[in-house]
Amino acid sequence: MLTRLVGQWSRWKSDQFHYIMLSSTMSEFTVEKDVYIESLSEHDKESLGVLATAFLEYLDKEGMTGALIVVGGSVNPVTRGSLRKDIDVIPLVKGIDDFKGFRNMVDFIRLTAGFREEKIIEPIIDEEFNNPAILRHDGAITLGYGDSTPMEFIPRYLRDSTIEGAIEKVQMSNTKYYCELVSLE
Repeated sequence: MLTRLVGQWSRWKSDQFHYIMLSSTMSEFTVEKDVYIESLSEHDKESLGVLATAFLEYLDKEGMTGALIVVGGSVNPVTRGSLRKDIDVIPLVKGIDDFKGFRNMVDFIRLTAGFREEKIIEPIIDEEFNNPAILRHDGAITLGYGDSTPMEFIPRYLRDSTIEGAIEKVQMSNTKYYCELVSLE
């Protein structure tokens, strides 16, 4: 099992089973982790470090693979560093394919890392199509940590065989800029 941490935080746990290395995949919209982290407040740096550690613990515990990426205004070079209402986080995990599994993962992270639940938006079916597979809103869960900016977890379910393919799809869905925090493959 290989853990890829793009950059480092001093508060992250490491052990003999995980190896730290720099990401080798970059696109024009990839924001390097060190650049992104530098733009954050100390509180936000700490909360993202705690989040990344809890995410890796979840993947390890469940025997899953995945990546944790940050998208939205906090990553975009034009707005990066400004105060935000939240930080948009997308966990891409092989084996989680519905909101129930997504919520279980976020609950594990919340309980393990000491986050507080601030808001849950359940998925909303688009009544126009009357089909449970077509959603008007995919749902989201917002967690808080101390005095840091709240983090909004946005579900994206892996339909690809690779994490990189899933990241590309997120990037192409009008998200564009992203920063990969950690991945476990």
